[in-house]
Amino acid sequence: MEALGKRKGYCLCEDAVADVPKHRSEVDFCMELLGETDDTRNVIKFQMSLEKHPGNKSFATSLDIHMAKLQTSASK
Repeated sequence: MEALGKRKGYCLCEDAVADVPKHRSEVDFCMELLGETDDTRNVIKFQMSLEKHPGNKSFATSLDIHMAKLQTSASK
C-alpha cells in the first residue's frame, strides 16, 4: 500500500489521520474525567439500546436516570 502512496504522490501515514479532530460527546468527556465506571458503561449501554429500539420508554427513562448520575459524578 505504501508503494501505491508513493506512486500517486501522497503519503499514507498514520500520523496524518491522527490529526483529524473527532466529534466528542458528553460521554467522551466524562470517560476522560472519570474513567470507565458503572455509570459510563450504563449510559453507553442504554444509548445503544435506545438507538436499536427508539420507541422503548423504559430505555429512555433508564438513559435519563443514568445520564443524570453521570453528570452528577462529573460535576463533583
